[in-house]
This record gives sequence, structure tokens and C-alpha cells, in this order.
Amino acid sequence: MKNYLFPIALCLLTIGLYFSSCARDEDNTTSVTGFTISAAIPTSRTQFQYDATNKKVSVLWVKGDAITLIDGETKKAGIFTTQSEGSAAANFTSSTFTKPNTGDNLYAFYPSVSTTGASATFNCSPQKENESAMYSNTIYAGTTPVLQFHNAMALLKMTLSISKSVSKITSVSISGNGLVCSGTLNASNGYWSSQHTGSITVNNASGWTVTGNKITVYVHVIPQGIPVLHVSASDGSNTFSGVTDVSFSATASKEYPIEVAVSLP
Repeated sequence: MKNYLFPIALCLLTIGLYFSSCARDEDNTTSVTGFTISAAIPTSRTQFQYDATNKKVSVLWVKGDAITLIDGETKKAGIFTTQSEGSAAANFTSSTFTKPNTGDNLYAFYPSVSTTGASATFNCSPQKENESAMYSNTIYAGTTPVLQFHNAMALLKMTLSISKSVSKITSVSISGNGLVCSGTLNASNGYWSSQHTGSITVNNASGWTVTGNKITVYVHVIPQGIPVLHVSASDGSNTFSGVTDVSFSATASKEYPIEVAVSLP
């Protein structure tokens, strides 16, 4: 099992993201002034590619990515978005967020979510393959603050062996006894609460290309004890099913490889 990193930095919001397979630096530096935020990376949502040679997932921001920043005292929230495409560092701006008072607690979430406090609820299903909840907090000191983002989820790297020759898979779902699929994340300490169980579905509009009857799918999960999983994969016409043979504990910021064979009923 490998650690993976999500370093990020925000300036207007300047941000960079990426996963590291062994010792992920989970900190992303983000600054805010007047109001501007700055950040420097490793990942969380956005397009990513798996570097098999270096065993690392690289993530890039895409146009439209958004982060929510909250002033803990005034309860005012602002959504910061980027126009950058395919870059590891990007500028994020907000036209509505007002400058906080010195001493105010600031909380931030990625991806952007509706909240006005230190906690936000995330539903992990359905999810996009490259989207993982992250959080940050700091105290505004009157100068450009630095927000250290932390990854709040674990990553399942699932390799599916498919029994029938198909060109692409467009949807993968996992379910299991007690599998947590949603919860409330506290940006002040990274703790999850109010968790709910259910299945998790990952969609890919362009599809995963099947090579050698295999695909690799990345599934983000709230830290938990992962049960034996029932896995299904669909190409739109056929649904392939399989079951994993192990259960284990998944920790935030770590990657867990899973291999499973799926076949037609």
C-alpha cells in the first residue's frame, strides 16, 4: 500500500496538485490578499494520469475547477474558480469574497461545496474519477495567509480484468456491507462525521479504454474499514460483475491497489 500526495498552493488562488505514490506531501500552499488566494500543487480533482514508471498520479487543474473559502466569524463564503487548463499551478479568483478581519478563522474546501461554516457534506456517489475532498484552515493575520490543503480521502486503485472483449467501460460501481459513501468533513481538524452507507459509482463520459481485457479505475473513498466489495462495470450494453477477496482499513492520503475479475452473469 502506497502513500499518495496532494500538495496544493493557492495565490488569487494559485494552485498546483498531484499525487505521489509513496510519500505524498499533503500540503498545498495557498495565499489570500485583498482578496486573492495563492496555491502550489500535487492533486485532487482535475485530469490526472498514472505514471507507471514512477508509480505516481499526476493531477492538473482544468478550467472551471472551484474552491470554497469561508470566513468562520462572518459566515460569508466565496467560490474561487480558475480559467487555467491542464496546469499544475493556476490562479483562482472570486468577485464576491470580502476581505476578512484580522484574527478571523478561514476554512476552505475542494471541490467547491455549499456551506457557511467549518464543516461541509460530501456525497461520494456518483463521483468523477479525479475528484477527492480536501480541506484547509488558517487564521487571517492581516497579511497574505497561506492555506495548507490536506487530502481527506483514501484512493482505491482498482484493476479490473474483463471476461469479454469490449472496447470501453463507461461506469464502475462498488458496494459492500457498511461501505461509507457520504459524510460531513470538518475543515478545522479533518474529521468525518454523520456518515452514511451505500454504493459508490464512478462515471467516465469518454470511457475507460480496455487494453488486454483490463482497465484501471481510481475510486476515492472516505477513510474507513473497506469491506469485501461487489464490483460491477458497464459498457452501456453489458454489465460485468465480480467480488474482491479482502477487507482492509483505508486511511486518508493513501493509495490501495485492488485487483478483481469481472464477468457476465
